[in-house]
Amino acid sequence: MPNGHGIMSEAAGMCHGISINISIAIGLIDLMDKSHFETVAVAVFEDNKSLVFTNGSKTKLFMGLGIYSDALNIDGQQFQPPRFTTQPSSSGSIVSEGRTKILQCHALGYPQPTYRWIKNGIPMGDYSSSQYMRILNTQRDDAGSYKCIAKNEAGSIFSESIDVVVAYMGTFSNITEGRLHVISGHPAILDLPPIESVPVPSVMWQTVDGPLNYDIKYAYSKDNQLIILSADEVDRQSYRARAINTQLGKEENSAFIHLNVSGDPYIEVAPEIIVHPQDMKLKRGEQVAELQCIANARPLHELETLWFKDGIPLENAEIAHTLNDPWNRSLALLSVNLTHSGEYACQVRLRSGGHKTLTSKAKIEILEPPSFFTPMRQETFGELGILVTLPCDVVGDPQPTVSWFKNAEPIDLKNEKYSLSEDNALHIKKLELADSAMYQCLAVNEAGEKSAYTWLRVKTRNAIINTITNSTTSKDHRFNKHFEVYAKSKVFPSTKAATNTSAFELATTIITTTSSATTTNASTRDEFAGAAPLAAAGGGGNCAFVSDLLRRIKRLAQPRILRVKSSHNGGAPGSGYNNNRRKDFRFGNNNNNQLTT
Repeated sequence: MPNGHGIMSEAAGMCHGISINISIAIGLIDLMDKSHFETVAVAVFEDNKSLVFTNGSKTKLFMGLGIYSDALNIDGQQFQPPRFTTQPSSSGSIVSEGRTKILQCHALGYPQPTYRWIKNGIPMGDYSSSQYMRILNTQRDDAGSYKCIAKNEAGSIFSESIDVVVAYMGTFSNITEGRLHVISGHPAILDLPPIESVPVPSVMWQTVDGPLNYDIKYAYSKDNQLIILSADEVDRQSYRARAINTQLGKEENSAFIHLNVSGDPYIEVAPEIIVHPQDMKLKRGEQVAELQCIANARPLHELETLWFKDGIPLENAEIAHTLNDPWNRSLALLSVNLTHSGEYACQVRLRSGGHKTLTSKAKIEILEPPSFFTPMRQETFGELGILVTLPCDVVGDPQPTVSWFKNAEPIDLKNEKYSLSEDNALHIKKLELADSAMYQCLAVNEAGEKSAYTWLRVKTRNAIINTITNSTTSKDHRFNKHFEVYAKSKVFPSTKAATNTSAFELATTIITTTSSATTTNASTRDEFAGAAPLAAAGGGGNCAFVSDLLRRIKRLAQPRILRVKSSHNGGAPGSGYNNNRRKDFRFGNNNNNQLTT
């Protein structure tokens, strides 16, 4: 070491899967020359304090190299995997035809993630730094399911999906006027003529004279049919539909339908259910769900409709609901939850009697979208060559189907390396460094989908080939120590060396291309005899730890910090009196001869 300078280093490369060449020399004299601290160099004690103390003739020294095999960094900054802060689904999903639609997804990570958009499972373009996707002059074929992939050196993840809907409206395809004939007392059902519209239009029925009055005679189905109940001669008119696309603000009028009614206007007509309640599967949390039971009879004002849930009158069923009209034709279920599941029945009868009671039933199922009852860890560590299990604790109704992805690509479970347990956990056998990636569990059922992800970091298992041996030397003599650390990869293993008694200059060279380490040219400052045990360990920390230690060493380069004086007045050698010690640290004569803080 020229001039006895304390810390010198050269470094090139990154920590993960890339060869790194690092030479580090660690000394105990003249540490005030700060010019050698410009590149990566770290000397650490067992207690992780980056300090070098000498106390007269004896020092307890613990040196280690703080670079770990599972770490990723650039310029001393630890890699951080991408994590979404803005999902595409947080924006509105509908856009008018011909307008511009902007989708956004944003993820945090280091380095800053890049983005790629997927439509209906097909990639669109290359990765870019822009978190926005602009769909200019949207057309109908732009509708579809979109998601984005966020990617950096740590791995890739995909976002939630958003179903983009392009609003448009055509015209009524049939412009020919129609005719409908019914018998007096029976219902007249007028279907909405075909029209292309997204979303489904709001429909108002009207006559030549204008909109229809709110009356017991008129009912409207969820399919936008006009149902004229107990038709009579007064209903002989021309009717047409007025369709309104509320997204576009566009209106279209259908051709007229001419209604003709014939027959005895006084004959009684038995009750008949025209529109039956339908079985439905509802997602928990829906604001409103509607059941319809539209019936006809003559006399119409004698017709009564009652609702039941699981055989109990609806008013006693203790569920949130409302009836939308005075004739109980429409039942609305509010703020749907599990209490709404069950069998609903409508009963139709004439109050005056004389005809049997009619009943129509429908079953309501409440679906639970997937959710994770145990959050997935942000990071998962695994040992090289060992099996690791990634849980996917998901629930839902119906039971979700689970798929696993590695860096946003589907995992082929036919590969013997992977297996899936009954609880949807993914087992990865014989971990390799190439298995370090972002793993994402996607759960899907009828009610929706949900995903969770974790960063799997594989640590190496290092083994010492030849252990450093005990050595005895005297003051101002030099000695050589050599040891090798074997790792199953090019990843740089961490190392530690120690002496029991004396301060000395220690030079360590680690070259990952040979996976070996050598301590050489150690010149003692005083007579010493001690063991120099070596330990090699896989990554328990990360490169941020190295950077932090480097910053601390740079601070320690100040004379007021590193210059430690000792006093022998009244004290035995090695007693550790340090009058000008740094206030944060103390080198004392404790039981273990260790540095303390």
